[in-house]
Amino acid sequence: MVIDWTISLGSMAQVASILGGGLAVLLTMRGDIKALKKDDQGLNDEIKVIQSEIKKITSILITQASQDQRILHLEEEMRDLRRGRGFIRSPVNPGVDGEYP
Repeated sequence: MVIDWTISLGSMAQVASILGGGLAVLLTMRGDIKALKKDDQGLNDEIKVIQSEIKKITSILITQASQDQRILHLEEEMRDLRRGRGFIRSPVNPGVDGEYP
């Protein structure tokens, strides 16, 4: 087996094209990676905004649940008053509680 040490024009063109192609791939990938990093930062910002909105919605739901409990309690008191349970005192004459007509 003999090694041919001569360099031909075709061999140099082949090596140049391989190196040029590899360099082009590296530059293209570098640009794509930078674009992905920018997109990643944008997504992180959007996620933070969404998390803050979810916290606001949670706060609103807790407030609404509290109001629902208050409304249910008031409805129960109104039902009791309609059925004659409990009494209402007069603000004008605190001695009279409406027990006698």
